[in-house]
Amino acid sequence: MNLEYLEDPSARSAPVLLLYGASVGEVEALRTAVDAVAGGDTASELRLDALPGFTGIDGCSLVGRVGGSDLGVERSAVAPLAFQCVLSSSGWQRVLGLLEPFLVALEGTHFQYLTEVGAVDWIISTSRGW
Repeated sequence: MNLEYLEDPSARSAPVLLLYGASVGEVEALRTAVDAVAGGDTASELRLDALPGFTGIDGCSLVGRVGGSDLGVERSAVAPLAFQCVLSSSGWQRVLGLLEPFLVALEGTHFQYLTEVGAVDWIISTSRGW
C-alpha cells in the first residue's frame, strides 16, 4: 500500500494524503494498528511506514496519535513529507468503521475519506485516484 502527498495546484481543494493500492491483508494490518490507537492509550501511536507492505512515496510518512479532540492531519516538523494525524478515541473508532468496506477485494476504483479535519484530507483508495 502506498502513501502519497498530493497538493492541488489550483488550490480548489485541500491537499490530500492518499493511501492507495490496498490489499485486504494490508487493510487488516492497518485496522489492527488503528484499533490499538483507538483504545485511547495516549502513549500508543500508529506509524504507517512501519506496517508490513506500506511504502511512503518520496519519503512520505504518517504518525497517528490519540488526542483530546479531532485535529486531523497536519504536517510534522520532522521532515518535508512527514505528517501526523491526531484524533480522539472516538475519531479513531470512526476510521475503523470507514476501513471496513476495504476488507474485501474490490473491483475498480473505490475510495473513502478517513478524515477531512485539519489542513490535509486523508483518503484511502483502491487506486491512485478518487
